[in-house]
Amino acid sequence: MNEKQILGRVQRTLVLASGDLAERCGTLFEEKLAQRNGPTAATAVVSLNGVADTLETAVAAALNRISPPDLAARLAQSEWQLEQATTLRLILLLAATPEGGESAAALAQRVSGQIYQRLGIEAFVLPFWLVGEDGEAWQTECLRYAQPLPLGNLVLGMCNQDGLRLPDETSLCEVAAELLWCLTTTPLLSLIEQRQTHTPHVERPALLTAGLHVWTWLPEQTLAVFVQRWLLSVLDQWLAEQVDEDDLVGIPGWLQTQQLAPRHFAPYALHEREAALPLFPLAEWQMPWPWEIPALFEKSRFENSLDEEATKAYAQQAQLRLLEPLQRAREVLHESAYQRLNKQPVAGIAQTLAWINAVVTTCEQLLQTVFDWDNDLNETAESLAVTRGELEGVMQEALARYPNKPHSWLPLLGRPWRWPRLFFTYWRLQKRGQHLCQIFEQQAALRRERIQQQTAYQGMIELIQTARHLGSQVEEIGEMLHYLKRSLASEEDESAAINSPTIALTLLTAPNSLYERLVADAAAEATVAAAAVGGLGSQIRHLDDAILAPLQKFACSRLAGLNQVTTAEIVLAQQAGDEAAVRQILQRGWEAACPLWLVDAASLDETSRLHQEKLTILCGRDTQLPADYLSGPTEAVFTLPTGWSRDLWLVRLHIGLAPQLGTTVPTQEVQSYE
Repeated sequence: MNEKQILGRVQRTLVLASGDLAERCGTLFEEKLAQRNGPTAATAVVSLNGVADTLETAVAAALNRISPPDLAARLAQSEWQLEQATTLRLILLLAATPEGGESAAALAQRVSGQIYQRLGIEAFVLPFWLVGEDGEAWQTECLRYAQPLPLGNLVLGMCNQDGLRLPDETSLCEVAAELLWCLTTTPLLSLIEQRQTHTPHVERPALLTAGLHVWTWLPEQTLAVFVQRWLLSVLDQWLAEQVDEDDLVGIPGWLQTQQLAPRHFAPYALHEREAALPLFPLAEWQMPWPWEIPALFEKSRFENSLDEEATKAYAQQAQLRLLEPLQRAREVLHESAYQRLNKQPVAGIAQTLAWINAVVTTCEQLLQTVFDWDNDLNETAESLAVTRGELEGVMQEALARYPNKPHSWLPLLGRPWRWPRLFFTYWRLQKRGQHLCQIFEQQAALRRERIQQQTAYQGMIELIQTARHLGSQVEEIGEMLHYLKRSLASEEDESAAINSPTIALTLLTAPNSLYERLVADAAAEATVAAAAVGGLGSQIRHLDDAILAPLQKFACSRLAGLNQVTTAEIVLAQQAGDEAAVRQILQRGWEAACPLWLVDAASLDETSRLHQEKLTILCGRDTQLPADYLSGPTEAVFTLPTGWSRDLWLVRLHIGLAPQLGTTVPTQEVQSYE
């Protein structure tokens, strides 16, 4: 396994809990092993309460469980690594009782012998004395039987060396359970062994005491806060109001390219056959027989009336033919808005609305050209109508006296003096008839152009309405996002329920700088967030406020780096890099970790004073970082790195002590720590 992935190197450890206080501590330690994914495959806790007759059976079962041939593989599955497979540590968790000392010595010898018989190895024994309220009277008697073991004899009491007292035995259990975690999952026991074996007087009991302070933080709670902040930031980015004006410049050209201008709607008004002009008898007016002029006049008017009726039907059909181009126009507008929202969701709502409004404005300007077209048609139509009316009136008056039958012209053959006048009348009617046919053609072309103008007008009106409807859809997306934002902002931060700690514990909060480190570019996060929910453009087609759930899930993945942040980094980031403030935080923890055994320092002789030693140990990931700020204490500072990143333990050890150094603790309770 890659060394960077393991939580720590561990050895087989058997914890025997004797006494009610020790059993409670052992139970709490097992809970911590389960909660923190501890090395349960190599750690066993056996309570001796009520199992005196079956001690060998209970110990044998525990040894079998933590000593399978594939122990290393089992530990690797939970990201722990087995170290020194041929060693086993025996921690005797003992409550101070009247016969505690004698029974502890017998228990250590009995269980050590069983371990040797069963596994063929010698156990490294560490008696761990818990001196509760009732045990203070028996503390000296118990420690009188302490054995000169390489690991020493660890003592924890209710009162620390500064004269401050734990409020109850539950607090003592909390400290002891956390200390057991450090002894089991970090090289703390190895360090203690190294320091104790340097003591030359190994024939006397080596006693030590410890104190502990924990800095911790809740990644889950921090993640919930950061996710909400991430969501609000993403919504803010989506709802930003800045608009790129350069994007709105080319809209007229875009409408022309997409064939959404009036000149593109107009051709849909008429089919090819409908656009053709009627066959007016213009050629017949070139040189008709004199008696054919009245009939040509009526024929021309009749053809014109037929065309007038036909173009009315054409106009009605033209409205239906707009369905297809308008549907395409709707798709083009929706697709463009869809792509815009997807491509650039940052300020996407405002930008898309600005673009749609610009499209509407441009269409209204193009619609004005349609109005101008209509005005030109009206002027032309009015002029043609006046000319046609005058021309028809003159021709009708002239034709009222004009011979309209072939036989009417026979008598005129013998009257040559009337020929010049008749020829002049014929010539004027013939020219006026040609002119009238030309006017009819112009009016017919004008009627068709009128249909095209009306079709273009209707197309632009529908296009404007479509664009406005699209704008209302985009506005509705914005309203939904504003609603989601208000919902998030109104939610109270629900922090994880935390029991009041009974040990010196500092619960850290993640600073803003940590969020800014994880989310360096808010605009980029908003872009990928939109893509993660199918793009904002998809909301045009199907408005759905359920995007909040997938957004929250995606936010968790984007903030997954939070799990790699160590408690040491949180400590250093608390005061925004203020070195003095960080030192103050660590100093408070150091003071709170004062060893829990009241020692009469005045009774130390010169030899005892030389053999004692005070150590400060930091256990956790990246411990070297805060250790650099612990230059104040006079004790030697050690760092024990582990893979566990959610807690940082500061352990203070006082080793090389003798039983006679302990003092009788007064019964008056002193307020503990903070």
